[in-house]
Amino acid sequence: MLPILRRFTKYQGITRLYSENKFVDHTEGRESKVIKIGDESSHTHKFTEEDLEKFAQVVGDYNPLHFSEEFAKEQGIFKKRVVHGMLLGGLISTVAGTKLPGPGSIYLNQTFKFEKPAYLGDTVTAKVKLTQAFKSPRSDKKNIFVFETICVNEETQQVLVKGEAKVFHPLVHVVDIVDE
Repeated sequence: MLPILRRFTKYQGITRLYSENKFVDHTEGRESKVIKIGDESSHTHKFTEEDLEKFAQVVGDYNPLHFSEEFAKEQGIFKKRVVHGMLLGGLISTVAGTKLPGPGSIYLNQTFKFEKPAYLGDTVTAKVKLTQAFKSPRSDKKNIFVFETICVNEETQQVLVKGEAKVFHPLVHVVDIVDE
């Protein structure tokens, strides 16, 4: 079973999601979560051969830059195999969907600027920081969020990807803090 998503269960007619050993109740009468501008979260992953193979099986991207050392050395600009760029994007999605704002999040859009490649064996950390919040057309609460997003190589501390994500969450909102 995937480490992030443990299991779905039915208990007395209530659907419950277990994520990172934290219970999240997706039922009526749910409590809202409040976050604030400047909140941050992250997720770290070391990329393996298996990661590249599974990703390619799902999306069909068998570009030899990802799978052939010989091809990457002879024809690639980086001279060695690179991780699919969208796998880095997936790390950002993991943060939004499991940590900040968390389970129940809906991606509205994401931009990516690929600065440097990730290579097989690299450990990469995706970081998100809440920079703005807006009211949803269907709510009186600020529950559309804009996050600054980056992916960093843990060994070199180089930024690999940077961008911005816009995410909606029906039960998470920002409360404006007013100085008295």
